[in-house]
Amino acid sequence: MEINGAKKEEILKKTEQDIIERYALYRNAKNKGFYASDKEVRRHVDFVISEMKKSDDYSKIEVIYEKEGTTFEKEYRANIRWNRFDATIKKWEKYFIKKASKNGAAASIEKKRRGIVAAYKKTDEYEALDKTLKECKKVLNRYGGNYEEIKKNGEALIP
Repeated sequence: MEINGAKKEEILKKTEQDIIERYALYRNAKNKGFYASDKEVRRHVDFVISEMKKSDDYSKIEVIYEKEGTTFEKEYRANIRWNRFDATIKKWEKYFIKKASKNGAAASIEKKRRGIVAAYKKTDEYEALDKTLKECKKVLNRYGGNYEEIKKNGEALIP
C-alpha cells in the first residue's frame, strides 16, 4: 500500500512516532499547568476545521466520510478528548515558541521537544502506550483495522 508515494511501513512508523510525541507533549504541558479551557478548545476546533476546508485534499476526505454517512466536521467536533488534548499541546507550544523567540533561541524548540519525548519514554505510561501501539500494528497488519485493540487497551491511555 502507498499513500502519496509513502509505503505502509513508513506511514505506520511516522504515525507511531507522532502519537508518542503527542502524548509526551501533552503530559509535559499538563504537568506544567497548561490545560485548554472549553472556550480555547472550541476556538481550536473551529480553526482546525477552517484550515482543513482550505486544504487541497479536503474534497477527497469528505468523500470518505460521506461514504460512512457522516462528515469530517461532525466527527472532528465529536472527538472531544482529542480536541482538548490537541488544544492543550498547541497552548503549550504557543507559550514555548513565544518564550524561545524572545530569548533568540528558536532553534532550541526542537531540542526541547526531543528532550520531552526522551523523558516520556522512561515512564510507565510510555510502556503502556508502546505496548498498545505494537498490538494495534499487529491487528492492523492482520485484519486491516485496530479498533478491537484500542477498545481493549485504550482506557490505560486516556489523557
